[in-house]
Amino acid sequence: MGHITLRASSVYRWVSLVETGQSAHPDYGYNSVGQLSARDLGPYFAPLSFVGWLQPGEAQPQTKQKSLTYVFESKADEGALTFAQLRALLEGDLPNAHRAKRLLSLIEKRAAKREISDKDREKVEKQLAQTADDAETIYLDEVKLVPASIARFSAAKRLCVSGSKLSTIADEAFALPALDALELDINDLPALPPSIGEAAGLRTLKIEYSERLVALPEALGRCSGLQAIRALRSKQLVHLPESIGQLGALRELSLRETNVDALPESIGDCAALEVLDVINHELIALPRTLGKLAKLRELKLGKRAYEANIEWLRAALPGCEISLGERY
Repeated sequence: MGHITLRASSVYRWVSLVETGQSAHPDYGYNSVGQLSARDLGPYFAPLSFVGWLQPGEAQPQTKQKSLTYVFESKADEGALTFAQLRALLEGDLPNAHRAKRLLSLIEKRAAKREISDKDREKVEKQLAQTADDAETIYLDEVKLVPASIARFSAAKRLCVSGSKLSTIADEAFALPALDALELDINDLPALPPSIGEAAGLRTLKIEYSERLVALPEALGRCSGLQAIRALRSKQLVHLPESIGQLGALRELSLRETNVDALPESIGDCAALEVLDVINHELIALPRTLGKLAKLRELKLGKRAYEANIEWLRAALPGCEISLGERY
């Protein structure tokens, strides 16, 4: 018998696959799956046996104190597994996996909390009423929605929404004629709407601590003026659109502490790209099209991507500083 370890992201993605058939469903994130007990987790990983959580610097797993490293007992395998390796190992047993009633209950409770009430609408309208119609910056805090009434702020250059409740953005927000910066911090958005492609003047998109966002939309490729995309510390984010190659003005792309496990081949068409930060644990293989990025001066990688690609990257990008992330 041996022990295998799994990062939390792989555990959550597997639970999502069992429950929904999708390996990155927005409702199966850190907040919900992370609350499962050792007993709840067991049925998802048969024939592996859940042992406990491994704390940093510790040699033995614990059953009460949770962490981001999960330990399972296996008859044949030993070591650390990626999500792809886990899927190959367990997929044959997938039809026999049992659902965890506690998880389903948690999901239902979260869905109920997301429902937008008249009180929620009143709250955001009150905040907007305190903002001058000619304001260049709009701040919204702890709101569930950005309403259609945002359209009256035609001078707004920057829209900042913070707090853990945001789940809906009206299309009118992306039609603001002067908008050049959109900042969404600590939110509950399951997706960015396709209407983001209408934000013709958008230059900066910042998303941080998004609990449910799985992918950036294909419509993002229509934001031809985008110069910076910072999608940070959003553990559910696993997918970038192929349309990212249409962003000819993009100078910075930061995906630090997400779970993006592949970069699209089209990234090599981002001719203006200067800084690429993809420090995470999931990403290993990198597209050879990165070698086309003549202006790239900083490339920041997680340990596994660094070790797997450093030789050819140094040859392909001689003028680029390639560094290794401290935590990954």
